[in-house]
Amino acid sequence: MKGFLKIESIWEDDSLLEIKVVASNGKFSGEAECYTNRTTIAELGNSLIDFPNSLETIVEFTTGERDDLSFFSLKFYCGDGSGHIYMKVKICHNEGYSNKKGEQFSSVFEIPVEPSQIDKFVKSLNRIAIEELGSVSAEIRASNS
Repeated sequence: MKGFLKIESIWEDDSLLEIKVVASNGKFSGEAECYTNRTTIAELGNSLIDFPNSLETIVEFTTGERDDLSFFSLKFYCGDGSGHIYMKVKICHNEGYSNKKGEQFSSVFEIPVEPSQIDKFVKSLNRIAIEELGSVSAEIRASNS
């Protein structure tokens, strides 16, 4: 299985956007429903425009790491002097219960990506930020390396 990351909007109220995040590198995977907002999704997209502009460029994003809510985080960086790009993914799913301690499931892994995939991802993230719920998803696929 080839690696990927997929984000889609699933619910919204006045100030929160709930998104579903699914990712895998072919060996490890994770899935969670996380809270963010449209502005933050657009900011993630905008931070990746023209990535990378140098070998030292790093872009990090998180929906906020907490013990009581599901979240995900991303880190885009160049892994070597040849400019190979990697995306480090952390996904944490928290299940809470009213009568007992909740359970937490998490996975952390890396996915190699091509610059052209990042450009497509940016466009899709910007569409999630403005379009109707569930009408578009943002996806990035692993490179063959």
